[in-house]
Amino acid sequence: MESSDHPLRAVRESLNLSIDGLAEATGVSARTILRAEQGHVLYPGSRRLLCQFFNRSAEELGLLPQQQRQVQRTDGVLHLPVAFATTASQRDPIIVVVTEEQAAALLGDTDMKNRFDESRRALVWQMLVAGATLTTAPHSVLDTDMLERLVKVFTNPARVDEPTIVYLEQLITSYWQKSNESQNEVVEQALPFYLPKLTALAHQSSPFQHRAAHLAAQGYILAAEVDRANVGAMKAYAQQGVLYAQIANDPNIQAAALKQQATMYLVDKAPDLALQKYVEALPLVQTISPLLQSRIYLGLASAYARCGSLHKQDAQRYLGLARDGFPEHPEADANYLYTVCGRSVLHLYEALTYTDLHQPDDAWRSLSQVDGIYPKLPTPESTRIEIINLQARTAAAQGNMELSIAYWRAGIDAAAAQGYPIWKEEATDVYGYLCERWPGEQQVKALASHLEVA
Repeated sequence: MESSDHPLRAVRESLNLSIDGLAEATGVSARTILRAEQGHVLYPGSRRLLCQFFNRSAEELGLLPQQQRQVQRTDGVLHLPVAFATTASQRDPIIVVVTEEQAAALLGDTDMKNRFDESRRALVWQMLVAGATLTTAPHSVLDTDMLERLVKVFTNPARVDEPTIVYLEQLITSYWQKSNESQNEVVEQALPFYLPKLTALAHQSSPFQHRAAHLAAQGYILAAEVDRANVGAMKAYAQQGVLYAQIANDPNIQAAALKQQATMYLVDKAPDLALQKYVEALPLVQTISPLLQSRIYLGLASAYARCGSLHKQDAQRYLGLARDGFPEHPEADANYLYTVCGRSVLHLYEALTYTDLHQPDDAWRSLSQVDGIYPKLPTPESTRIEIINLQARTAAAQGNMELSIAYWRAGIDAAAAQGYPIWKEEATDVYGYLCERWPGEQQVKALASHLEVA
């Protein structure tokens, strides 16, 4: 479906609303609205906010999953990105390319008609369009046996088996890889379809329940990572991650889920609640991987520092523990993907802690180990933007106005380009700090127009 023909755009324009205006009115990011009008699947929370604002159903706005993301056809071939499968030797997406006849068979339109009722056909179609990116990959093939197995399990969770769980574990692993490579569009396309299926399996009493719950917890943690449009939604995803981590009965995913929930509280400027969640994770640290231990200690250091000068010694102690235990090769940690903590995150949290302890020189030294404008380490885009914003604030605290302005411009531009309202709001806070630091400087006042454009 073309963006110009999308029902959401038609309704929005009938009210003379720009995408930015609708974003401001609903709390759904401009990037998410644009993606919806281009036919991408939305998270249920974003879909609900748009429906409430317009007082229309998801169907009327063209937001139902089966209405989104029309499949491209060229020369009798369907380009259908169904899943990302990861093996020891293959870490790239497996893009499915099938002929019209194969798709018709899968959908029950030929000899397979008796094997698929209408609900199953609808489920297969959603699976076919719930992939991540349109491309041509002639060498790829469709694993019809696995697709049929998934349809049966998703239709009846009691039929879950080892091959299905293994496939879904590979799928979630591949989505984490894409997220860590800043390819969040891939994940945003697929999670709204797969998350409800994973939660259904997590509630199904079976020998695979703990593993299914582990996957559901990972899915919700990942949703909180990639959906930067709404802090309330991010907090809700994190809470769901904690609940399913408890069902999984694995201390590693439990600690990761509590870490994610604490992070959301820090984003929401509630350090006392963040500290509470990190403290809840402390009893787990002796049973979790070294990288997760270090990440919990980093969170405790930052939360204690943000809670005030009375906690300075606690902040310094946990920062020391985090450094001492941080693995030399964090990517080798078994829980690396969903811990979301490379060496760049270590230096970011060092700087955050020093900033709240009013030690800007130490903060700058930590940030210089990474640098947001010219990254020295592999850094996810969201982390890079956060580092740039913090560099702008730190340079201002050091009294370097020109350097602070340079980083501030880079941060606000990157946040606007990626559609990250959280980091744009953070850049706005930094702008306020610059105005306090240099109230009469024309160079600082001129940034107001740049902020409006961004």
